[in-house]
Amino acid sequence: DTARMIEMKAQFDALRRRRQESPDYLASRALASMVYPSHPYAQQSDGTQVTMQAITREDVRAFAAQHITRERMVVLA
Repeated sequence: DTARMIEMKAQFDALRRRRQESPDYLASRALASMVYPSHPYAQQSDGTQVTMQAITREDVRAFAAQHITRERMVVLA
């Protein structure tokens, strides 16, 4: 529901802000951008405040429908 989406966005934003204050995180991001300058490893994968706020419930449902499918599922015992 909408309240849960708002709560989750706030949690992701808080995590993102904590990471931006972490010397270890900042150093790992700087190293990745130097070692892999034109590779996806150099890109921030956890989004920005703008991209996180733009995600809608419908976006989440569409992603799940496309990527969480029976054909892609693996069951381990």
